[in-house]
Amino acid sequence: MTVLTPLGDKRVVEKQDVTFECVFSKPDKPATWSKKDKPITASDRIQIGVDGARHFLTIKSAVLDDEATYKIQVESAVSSGKLIVEGQWDGLLLLLSVLSLYDIRMLWQLNTLTCV
Repeated sequence: MTVLTPLGDKRVVEKQDVTFECVFSKPDKPATWSKKDKPITASDRIQIGVDGARHFLTIKSAVLDDEATYKIQVESAVSSGKLIVEGQWDGLLLLLSVLSLYDIRMLWQLNTLTCV
């Protein structure tokens, strides 16, 4: 048993869905998923599935606590990937920091940011 397509790392903004996928050399084999080396089971937010040799894990509406290293093991083959969950405001805070660094004046209105 070998990993044909590894999990890879993922980056997602809070409340977005994210899916890890891994393809193994043999189809329809049972897999074990883990987060921080603790087994994961399916739930309302966590979907685990297999389609032939392709295994997937979907996290619905990601939260900051979902950030971790995820691992899948089928027989002796193992693959892992890191999930990074960004807060919804992280991008805006970065933009505001850059604008203030260059002393760009901003006009903040409800749901609108305008440089003046």
